[in-house]
Amino acid sequence: MKLQGLIKTISKNKLLLAGIITLAAIGGFFGYKAVFAAKSATSYVTGMAERGTITSYVSSSGQIEAVEQLDIRSKVSGDVTAIYVSKGQEVKKGKLLLVIDPTDALKTARDMETSLDIAKLDLKKVMDPTDALTLLQSENSLASAKNSEQDTKDVLEKSYEDGLSALDDIFLKLPTLISDLDDILFDNDFKTSQWNIDWYADSVKNYDNSVWQYRNLAYNSYQTARKKYDANFIAYKALNNYSDSAVIEDAILDSYNTIKSITQALRDMKNLADFVDDMISKYNLSKPSVISVHQTNLNAYLTSANKYLSSVWSASSAIKNKKDSVDQYAKTIAEKELSLQKLKNGADESTIKSKQLSVEQKENNLLAAKQSLADHYIYAGFDGIVASLSVKKGDTLSSGSAIASLITKQKMAKISLTEADIAKVKENQPATLTFDAIEDMTLTGKIYEVDSIGTTTQGIVTYGIKIVLDSDDSRLKSGMTVNANIITDKKDDVIYVPNSAVSTKNGANTAQIMQNGSVKTVSVETGIFNDEYTEITSGINEGDEVVTSKATSGSSAAKTGQSTTRTGSRSGMGGFGGGFIAR
Repeated sequence: MKLQGLIKTISKNKLLLAGIITLAAIGGFFGYKAVFAAKSATSYVTGMAERGTITSYVSSSGQIEAVEQLDIRSKVSGDVTAIYVSKGQEVKKGKLLLVIDPTDALKTARDMETSLDIAKLDLKKVMDPTDALTLLQSENSLASAKNSEQDTKDVLEKSYEDGLSALDDIFLKLPTLISDLDDILFDNDFKTSQWNIDWYADSVKNYDNSVWQYRNLAYNSYQTARKKYDANFIAYKALNNYSDSAVIEDAILDSYNTIKSITQALRDMKNLADFVDDMISKYNLSKPSVISVHQTNLNAYLTSANKYLSSVWSASSAIKNKKDSVDQYAKTIAEKELSLQKLKNGADESTIKSKQLSVEQKENNLLAAKQSLADHYIYAGFDGIVASLSVKKGDTLSSGSAIASLITKQKMAKISLTEADIAKVKENQPATLTFDAIEDMTLTGKIYEVDSIGTTTQGIVTYGIKIVLDSDDSRLKSGMTVNANIITDKKDDVIYVPNSAVSTKNGANTAQIMQNGSVKTVSVETGIFNDEYTEITSGINEGDEVVTSKATSGSSAAKTGQSTTRTGSRSGMGGFGGGFIAR
């Protein structure tokens, strides 16, 4: 009855009922908090934001095949008239790669063949009794050689005149060129009291003091060129159409050296202007318009100087070639005079021996001419791949010029990458190679070929990569398994944090940092990353303490001694992935 009375009393007084319920709720809340507070404490594992170098790479494995490389160089000079291969093309041994204009070599070979036929005929004649016709032919041959010698001397004389004319044309323009170069170095186009070259050096010296090396080189090159020009100009003024041929030849050679020095001075001044231009661009400095004017003018002056250089070189070469021809004709005439005299005296043993030697000489000359002709046709020396092609149709080559590189499929690493990773790699990227069978060996290499078409296997698309090794090792055998790490990106002097410190949600990156004992969530922007670290481009400073994981006491993680880590996915590494950090 008492309980029923109490209930009736409470029911009649609703305010009393509400108060009792509220007091019970408050008591329960604080009771629960007091009981479970110690059990729900959160602990944090932290790391530091550091500065250093971070490197990204993609990894895969494959097999080793042997590699051989042949750098093909021209043995002759001439224009490329035909190319029958392209870069990356597989070729068989004996495949014709390209042709260097064989016109002159073919003519020489034919001339040598004719010369040999004549020598054989001469030998036959001395072996036979001498007759009037033979004597007449010998006399005519000698006269022809003398006529050819005289014609060559006439051409040589004309070559001296052409050389002098070339000097006249050059020294009509060269004073202006040297004066314009002087203005670029020593005027004050920047409206200061400084020479232009000093302004260039002072403008960026606080950013890169090596600019003074460019300045001093330009100054010294100009002084050298000016000294040669002044002496050469005086010597040129003393020339005339009646000057001795040797004097003209010396003047042409001196002019070549002078123009060569001027060209170098122009190039050194252009290097100074280009260096300063690069520094201005790099540090976002204000660029005076006169720099562009100088660069444009220097390019034009270099073009003119190179034309002068080519003109003088052509004149000098023409004189040398004709002098050599005159010397050769002198020898030929002496030989024919001796031959005629011996014919008149009658054949003897020494004459016969001489003709025999002449035949041998002509045979050797023909053999050399045929070899020279063969050198105009470049063939593949073995089965392989055209790794590089340095020329195109119409290029002019000199002896020793690089033409192509031919490699076989020996000693190279062949691996496959997923479509997520293939976009990160390109030719010439470095790679580090390790081998399951040889644990203590690490080699380096470079990518030289990337497949443009993928292969699909069980729904997975992969692309083949070929890596040529920088070095070889006798322990390395074809067919061995190779593990390749291809370096795709590297940044120096950047801030980075452990990967677990960065979370991504709805496309936004965040991190937690410790400040005065409290955890603060900040927005961050990231760059490249690898298996361990992520680059931070903004939001975190070097030395900040970042949260890498957290655990709540009483939770399953805390009870087992494990920490819980929440890591978001970020773009920049896919497929096989990988990376390392260097600090």
